[in-house]
Amino acid sequence: MSDKISKGVMKTSEWENEVTYRVMCDCGSNDHDASVSMEYDKELNYFSLVFWKNICWCSRWGVDTWYEKLWKRVSCSLKMLFTGYIEVEEELLIRDLDHIDDFITALIDGRVMLARSHAKFEAEMKADKIDEWPQTKEELNKEVEKGF
Repeated sequence: MSDKISKGVMKTSEWENEVTYRVMCDCGSNDHDASVSMEYDKELNYFSLVFWKNICWCSRWGVDTWYEKLWKRVSCSLKMLFTGYIEVEEELLIRDLDHIDDFITALIDGRVMLARSHAKFEAEMKADKIDEWPQTKEELNKEVEKGF
């Protein structure tokens, strides 16, 4: 893996099949950082790329008064209660190209790690003479009953 990652990107965890990075928001608040997790799930034979971030309903730097912010929170809660979803957006401030380059490097390093994990699993499948991974729940249940 690369030791180049440093500007606003930090590897927070790594396992055989998963790696997680934290991408710093340049505003300086830890509440605005984003995390990205990349995983190869060999049980289901798929790759997963998950981004997560704290999202604030009303964070427009003093545009609203305290009672306007309160009303936005109440209206958001009611919308979630009655519709089941809300639409929000949140930004991640990236100051310069080095920050972007290090984020890209983290994604590439994670991809390399997942490719190695996938190749290892494919080799194990061939060694166990498993030709194809079950694609449906029924096929998987039959394989489990047979004991793989």
